[in-house]
Amino acid sequence: MCMTSLAVSVPMAVLGADYETLLKSSLWSTAAAGLLMIPTAIYFIHKDEKRRNPLKNIHAALRLVDVIWMLGLGASLAYLLNFLLAVLHIFELFPSYSQDAGQIIYSNPFLAAVLCGGIVAPIAEEYVFRGIIYPRLKDYLGVKWAILLSALMFGAFHGNMTQFIYATILGAVFAWFVEYFHTLKASILLHISANVWSFVLSYYGTRWTEIAGGLPLLVVVVLQFMIVVLSVVYLRQTGKNRR
Repeated sequence: MCMTSLAVSVPMAVLGADYETLLKSSLWSTAAAGLLMIPTAIYFIHKDEKRRNPLKNIHAALRLVDVIWMLGLGASLAYLLNFLLAVLHIFELFPSYSQDAGQIIYSNPFLAAVLCGGIVAPIAEEYVFRGIIYPRLKDYLGVKWAILLSALMFGAFHGNMTQFIYATILGAVFAWFVEYFHTLKASILLHISANVWSFVLSYYGTRWTEIAGGLPLLVVVVLQFMIVVLSVVYLRQTGKNRR
């Protein structure tokens, strides 16, 4: 649970809201906070642009092929990181997160989860963390430290150790993509894709394992690993060409 939803859930608990109501309100309160954050963040981004134009073309268009690639890569990174966390037994070290996250997710319809947690929240978070915080840190500390510190802040924002690890790693990737492509749309696409795919797996992943012995899911997973590997190769090659 991120800090925005926690800020709403705590007062509701004090006022006597039951547990089921808190679970259902958590996702919607996150979306409400996100809708408030987006215009506020855009305002400050424009103020920053007038002062020193941090990202030059923060709303620049991306090629269609890049959009498709980033959507695939975001989903692939989400699965890969969750797989690594499982292999390292991180979920077992902090079991409360899996229990709370599962209860929050399954207490809401799939489309509500995708809309609130998969679209609104990522856009709001990207405007704040990669649109405002990262460029300002970059002004004073340079690219590398700005990526690291903004990622750590992004991880801490999520309010639990499991998501701290997960979000810190993704936050560093998101910031690097913003720096590399000079547009916030890159991190927004990656973030939305990662969140939406996580919800898809949470709701339907178990069902897919029952189809043809889990073969369809296995094919998707293999493709995702291939996307990550090929993306690393592509970015290293294009990075050399940019020097």
